[in-house]
Amino acid sequence: MSNILKNIGLPWSAEKIPSLTGKVAVITGGNEGIGAAFVTELFKHDISKVFILSNDAARHQEAVAHFNKESQKDVSNQVIFYKLDLGDYSAVKDAISKIKQNTDRIDIIDCNAAIGMYTTDVPTSTNDKKHAIDRHFAVNSVGQAIIIQELLPLIKKTADKSGDARIVIMASNLHFSAPEEVKFESINEINTDLGPTLQYNRSKLANVLYTKKLARVLQSEGYGDKIFVNCIHPGVVKTAQQAGAVESYQEVVKEKIGDNIIGNAAAAGINVVNHALRFLTEKDSPEGALSSLYAATSEEVKSRGLQGEYIVPNATIQEADKRSLDEAMQDRCYKLIQECIEKDLGNSYGADHQEGSTERGSATI
Repeated sequence: MSNILKNIGLPWSAEKIPSLTGKVAVITGGNEGIGAAFVTELFKHDISKVFILSNDAARHQEAVAHFNKESQKDVSNQVIFYKLDLGDYSAVKDAISKIKQNTDRIDIIDCNAAIGMYTTDVPTSTNDKKHAIDRHFAVNSVGQAIIIQELLPLIKKTADKSGDARIVIMASNLHFSAPEEVKFESINEINTDLGPTLQYNRSKLANVLYTKKLARVLQSEGYGDKIFVNCIHPGVVKTAQQAGAVESYQEVVKEKIGDNIIGNAAAAGINVVNHALRFLTEKDSPEGALSSLYAATSEEVKSRGLQGEYIVPNATIQEADKRSLDEAMQDRCYKLIQECIEKDLGNSYGADHQEGSTERGSATI
């Protein structure tokens, strides 16, 4: 793997975020973890309105209280929350319709939410619309694409007036580990059960490919210097996704070994190793939000013309997996996502702790 790092000036921090007065943002999964840290900084820098799309309604009031405390002002009326499952495309489109009724501009879209390495439903056919495609792909890639594409006219309108709008798509360094046989050639391929880790990795490679294709589309339409679409890696962050992944693999171990003394001991061992690694390597959510905040707010993004890039900590452009540079593969992935949208092939099976787990959030929110 050859990664070429190009430093972007001095280390970037949230203190460098310019005034966001008058701006409007839409974020998926903004009630906890990285998403909540992202929204907190937007309010600290005077953003006018934030739409949060999340499946976690129980967490919302706690999040708003956190935003008020950290921004040192009452922003309650500036936060609009819509509960939805990103795998339920009718719910996604309904929320988008409501957003359009409540704002005449969108400056920032942050596609932050995702299913982590959870065991999810992988359908054997597309007959049941609630189980039509792999849930990781349905939520992490297709659901986010619907939000972006349905709101593009409003983003373009905003960019035409302000000259600067941003789309941020959550990727991961695990996109490098997507299986080599992944080609994004068909729905049948997407419905191949690879297991929770590889399905997650595959969805993150899809997000990088989609980012690069969307950047090409916007450039061809004359928006290459007005709408800046980039994907990011947040680093290893202490969120509910890691806890959920451990729960999933503990279940797998018990299925393989048995729910007995040996199986329980093996499952407990996974938890011990996880906690040790988290203690040694993980960041808190505010640190994890920096890559997204840089892509969404930094003036350098426009001045440097950063478009279709893969941004990692700390405000550094990294060369993504070589497969993501293949325009033919970008086109195939983009086309497959459009096919899923046109055929309404979501997967709202749920029960996978999309943004939560028995261990909730992070140390910050």
